Amino acid sequence: MNRNVLKPWDEIVDFVAIGSGIGGLSGAIVAHDWGLRALVLEKAETVGGVSAYSGGELWVGGSHLQAAAGIEDSEEDAFQYVQEISAGYNDPRMTRSFCVHAPIALAYFEEKAGVQWRLVRGFPDYYYPEMPHSSADGRYIEVAPFPGASLGPEWQRTVHLSPQSLSGVTHPEMFAQGGLSNFPNWDMTTIEGRWERDERTLGPGLGASFVKAALDRAIPIYAGTPAEELVTEGGRVVGVRALRQGQDYFIKAECGVLIAAGAYDWNDGAHRNYDMVPDIKSASPPSVTGDGIVLAASIGARVAQVPVPVTCGYRIPGEEHEGSPLWRLAGVPLGVPHSIVVNRKGRRFGDESFSRSLGFALKTIDGGTQEHPNYPFWVIQDSQARDRYDFGPFTKGTEIPENVATKAGTLRELAEKLGIDGDGLEAEVERFNGFVTTGIDEDFNRGGKVWSRKNSGDLSVAGNPNLGTIVKGPFYAVRLYPINIGLSNAGLAADTQNRVLNYRDQPIEGLYTAGNSMAMIEFGASYNSGQGNTRGMVGGYLAARHAAGDPSTALSEA
Repeated sequence: MNRNVLKPWDEIVDFVAIGSGIGGLSGAIVAHDWGLRALVLEKAETVGGVSAYSGGELWVGGSHLQAAAGIEDSEEDAFQYVQEISAGYNDPRMTRSFCVHAPIALAYFEEKAGVQWRLVRGFPDYYYPEMPHSSADGRYIEVAPFPGASLGPEWQRTVHLSPQSLSGVTHPEMFAQGGLSNFPNWDMTTIEGRWERDERTLGPGLGASFVKAALDRAIPIYAGTPAEELVTEGGRVVGVRALRQGQDYFIKAECGVLIAAGAYDWNDGAHRNYDMVPDIKSASPPSVTGDGIVLAASIGARVAQVPVPVTCGYRIPGEEHEGSPLWRLAGVPLGVPHSIVVNRKGRRFGDESFSRSLGFALKTIDGGTQEHPNYPFWVIQDSQARDRYDFGPFTKGTEIPENVATKAGTLRELAEKLGIDGDGLEAEVERFNGFVTTGIDEDFNRGGKVWSRKNSGDLSVAGNPNLGTIVKGPFYAVRLYPINIGLSNAGLAADTQNRVLNYRDQPIEGLYTAGNSMAMIEFGASYNSGQGNTRGMVGGYLAARHAAGDPSTALSEA
């Protein structure tokens, strides 16, 4: 709503960050360091946002960490790489700004905020390593194990852990033990020790690192305080009406408001309007409901879209997290040997070991039938898979409960129980088994990417680690659903200083955005894991500097 405040402000600061993920916290930290009074609002009762739910990776080309390790890379190569995989949907100037500022922001938060970065060595640009400007090493970065006790008892409880990532392990440790598919055989001594000491890694470690930097600066973080409305004067955003302890709470922002509240994962209406996949679920915190779009669009902000695929997951009835259904990601079980994913015709429709392949295929509409041909869909496994690999919390060699999996003695019987085409399923399995013999998936190149092999492949298998025959009964099927993980088709349009734009492509004075609240126009149809966290960090850095009157000039100098 566009209106003036007719009552005194409850609090006056210079910079308000809406959202306590890496985007909002980065903005608040930099605003403080540039001499502004900063404040963070968080809708949920816990803090850390989607960043703390994630795998915790960052993706940065040409960083000081690479240089120190003797790895040759550059911002220009990172830029060209994104150009190569964007499918033409990116804004090159926004891509350039991201690639220029990512190493700057990375170094800043290490030097000034004490974030302990580590290179993930020997890990190439795992989605598209075949591209000319990909890097074989050094663009992936994670935080060192973070001591949760350093937050203090209250914040140690408030900075949330993730139901989606295995906090306590680092990426090199995962790879050294055969990848996630080999989890049943890991030596858990180090990980369990970290659990006992509350040493956080991956997303929980990343989120906690930035919360600690904000607390060290005595930046107020108001949890359980949703932003309800932007307050404007003369077309400029001058503050926020929040809801604190059940009452309106007006906060004046002398220099700017940063929207970094995530995407719209738990907003069904937004999914129908923007994502075009039926019945999407979410693996993000339930507080992520599209508040950023609602707040900014209400005062004329432009919503932009790029093609972003969904991922796949499932639910165990009765499981909840933070008061909402817990949807589990199914990435690893889909790519292990002796498994395939099929639609109701019993046919495969993508590379099960590469989530983007399935995710884009789920958005396909058959113009002849006006249906989504690949929905509904299931993962099919035989008893070899059940004997060797975990399926989420169901350890190898155990039965998956009947309310999660359908079981049958033959593929034909399984198809009948599921209501899918039995002839199609049997033919598809026969064809797939032939690929196992040759080691090459001629239809979808399953196991052809480094990411696939390291993420869900069984590295102890000779040949293609993502392939294995489906021949041994009984057979199992788990119904899958499209899952959003914070990366959505739509978000706020912004410029290279992360100022929110209106429908005339003019900046709305005093309003900024970062992270998943902003449309992914830097990347277009592309993505590499870690870019989401990095764009949050970069966006917060740029927004706060501009609000402080000292905008970065690095892009113009590049």
